[in-house]
Amino acid sequence: LGLSGVIVLGGKAGGGKTTLALHLAKKVAENKTPVLFYSLEMSRLAILTKLLSSLSKVGYGDILLRGKTAFEESSSNGLSEENKEALKEGFMKLQDIADYITIKTRDYKDGEVTFDTLNADIEYLKKKHSTEEVLVIVDHLQLFTPSRDTRDQIDKEQDLINKFKEINTNTNASILLISQQNKASYDKPSVTSIKGSVDIIYLADVVMFVKREEEDTGEVAKVFSEFSDTSMELEITKNRYNAPKTLKCSVNMQYSLIEFDS
Repeated sequence: LGLSGVIVLGGKAGGGKTTLALHLAKKVAENKTPVLFYSLEMSRLAILTKLLSSLSKVGYGDILLRGKTAFEESSSNGLSEENKEALKEGFMKLQDIADYITIKTRDYKDGEVTFDTLNADIEYLKKKHSTEEVLVIVDHLQLFTPSRDTRDQIDKEQDLINKFKEINTNTNASILLISQQNKASYDKPSVTSIKGSVDIIYLADVVMFVKREEEDTGEVAKVFSEFSDTSMELEITKNRYNAPKTLKCSVNMQYSLIEFDS
């Protein structure tokens, strides 16, 4: 689909943006292309557990609550033998892609996330893997540290998108920026419903949204927490490299799994 350059992904809170980003990270890493995942909101444990859940098809909650003692002989935590075996296979799959996914969070002594560290991380991965291709994922845009002191939120977002565009141009890394959706435009996602400055939309090469096909059944976060299986659309409203289109997919929130319709 030509999803390269600077990509902005919008959607409601709890609507599946991080799940989609992790799906893309996993697929890119499986193709032996390095991924740099900055999680500025979720913990390192949460991101790794979501990845392991999707690879093993063992529930996120089960891994968090029972996974630590799952393989101890005296454990009576209730994890089934089937899930134990699936978890072992999931660990092996995670090890296969671990060298291609670098996760940085604010809770893991990774230091301050800045444009200087981002640029250094990209160049390190390019050299390590002898490639010019790197996928950077920032979750989410508004939490990234600007390159200078800014006057207000609009000035901050102008600085952020300009610097991300500059790094994309200088390093050729594809950069996926997750952004919240304006509350005023919750019912109708469009190019103008991305939270923040119009520069974000203007400078982005691709703008897309995740949304449920039927959003009249309740708030997205509530629906996703109550039902593990749901349907979702990825609406690509702007694309410098290809025609805009809408992709349909099924989502299993319990395992953080996404499958696009053929």
